[in-house]
Amino acid sequence: MEKELDRVLKLVQLEEEADRMIGTYSGGMKQRLLIAQAVLGNPSILILDEPTAGLDPKERSRMKDLFSKLAADSIVLIATHVVSDIEDVAKEIFLLGEGEILASGSSKDLTRELEKQIYILEAAAEELERIRTEFSVLSIVYEKEQIRVRIHSKKPPISWIYHQDSPRLEDVYLSYFQEEEACYATSTL
Repeated sequence: MEKELDRVLKLVQLEEEADRMIGTYSGGMKQRLLIAQAVLGNPSILILDEPTAGLDPKERSRMKDLFSKLAADSIVLIATHVVSDIEDVAKEIFLLGEGEILASGSSKDLTRELEKQIYILEAAAEELERIRTEFSVLSIVYEKEQIRVRIHSKKPPISWIYHQDSPRLEDVYLSYFQEEEACYATSTL
């Protein structure tokens, strides 16, 4: 059992912290410890809910690599609202809303659905409310009195200054769940 504990602590880079009281761990260290607990015994199916919550970008990246490595020998299911955590590593993604599968496929398949539907508008900041009434707003960047707004629209926004942009998995997520609070992107690695 001690060898197994050493193995999983090494996987999440906590081997140097093994003798510390858990109460002294940072939030990110506690999250990594939970991941270590989940992989004890090399389970053939690993189910993780929001596994990268509380981790800094470097640790998020390391954990994504770990999940991908574990998926070589196991089924890894990840439930998350942070679609960037699964975008590059998931073989299949399921968008779930109210217990129903709304869409599924690879990241490439899902983003393909939005090809030629993502635009960046450039406008005066006071135009934002009008833009919101006409389009599904994905993100806004303020630059003094100007704004750049990423939108989802099935038709080109011809009455605006715009250029087309490539869709991202986050755009797919937002296009399905912009108004909803409880939704998940679940992936199998």
